[in-house]
Amino acid sequence: MTDRTRTIIVIIILVAIGVAASGAAKRVLLGPAQDHLVGDEGPYAGIAQNLASGEGYTRHGVPTTMRAPGMVLYLVLPYLFGEPPVPFLRWYAALPTILLSLVAFLIWRRIGFPVRRSFVFAVPFAVYPMILANSGLVISEALLPIVLLPWLALVQTEPHDSMWTAVLAGILGGIAVLTRLPLIPAVILFPPVYMLVRAKKDTTGGKRLALKRAAVYVVLVLLIFMPWPIRNYAAFGGPVMTTSKAGVDLWKSNNPDATGVTAADHGGTFTPYMETIKHLPEIEMGQVARREAMKFIRENRRRFAELAVIRQAEYWKPFSRRGGLLVNAAVGFPYLLLALVFGYFLATSKKRPGTGPVLWGTVVFAILVAAPFIAYPAIVRYRLPVDIAMLWVVLFVLGTAGPSRRRRVSHQCGQGEGVEARPRWGRGSPVCL
Repeated sequence: MTDRTRTIIVIIILVAIGVAASGAAKRVLLGPAQDHLVGDEGPYAGIAQNLASGEGYTRHGVPTTMRAPGMVLYLVLPYLFGEPPVPFLRWYAALPTILLSLVAFLIWRRIGFPVRRSFVFAVPFAVYPMILANSGLVISEALLPIVLLPWLALVQTEPHDSMWTAVLAGILGGIAVLTRLPLIPAVILFPPVYMLVRAKKDTTGGKRLALKRAAVYVVLVLLIFMPWPIRNYAAFGGPVMTTSKAGVDLWKSNNPDATGVTAADHGGTFTPYMETIKHLPEIEMGQVARREAMKFIRENRRRFAELAVIRQAEYWKPFSRRGGLLVNAAVGFPYLLLALVFGYFLATSKKRPGTGPVLWGTVVFAILVAAPFIAYPAIVRYRLPVDIAMLWVVLFVLGTAGPSRRRRVSHQCGQGEGVEARPRWGRGSPVCL
């Protein structure tokens, strides 16, 4: 059987696994709610419907910034043909999750893994519970994994002399930010720093090229992202870099009655407070809430620090307060196991040539992703980018620096030559040093 035939068979199997896993996840997690939109899903679908019908990026006939545009733009397509049934919309929202393992397979093949190894290392992306928990939901977390995974692969495994990978990473980074606006610090800061650190310190040309690549990357991210704040300025007559909802969320987490637990804060004084400001225009509502939240933070710094610690605990915990025992076990245990393996690889990175920068880079990425939730509401769902990064890196290290691979690879290098544990992007064979 040729590699081409094996690849076709693997693609069919991966798509089938994705369909089965996403279907099962929707049935278990949503149950009767599969037939109607719940929670945050309504605004995403409503804005997409208005956009498709020519009413613009509006909600209730008024321009809005309450939802990031990434998922909204993805949802526009089915609404161009009328209002789709909710079950169809859920399958359409699940499509990125269904195709995620296929994208992972193509990434592993691009790195240089054989078909069988690429298949084995792609399957976890089809069945990882945190990813499946968002499959079929009409929210930004359903779209994010299929954007974030290739972005991570380009940033962490690209050849350091390739400008095209910086361009592609910049485009994907811009899309990721438009999908999840809190990712701005991680997406803008992490890749340039990573590129500069990985540049060869003893070569001026290497540093210069790394600076060029970092600049190209940042420019591309901004080119993709900046139409959003420009549109907001045109619609509201004032600067709104991300969303006016940010001010409201900041107040939700920083007020005299805040507990640091998002579910409690949302159900406490938040609803009565919103009643007092809902008559204001959207942008002014966000500004008023932000001013009051900042006043609370300045006057209650110790309490803010306590709330920040609680919010970070809420962010990193393995379970959700809203899920049942079975769901929490299904989501929490794989996360704890993944974190344990990641921690072990990190502690033993000196024994694994070439993996240290990738592992420590993931730590920096995770810190940058979690940073906004020091001040803003934190729930387990928002940790999805960190789970994807850890899953990607653990599988990458297993595939490129495991003992069996080192033994197999070492035979391909001559005596006296070392082996680069990390294959270069787009090359199927290891690099002998």
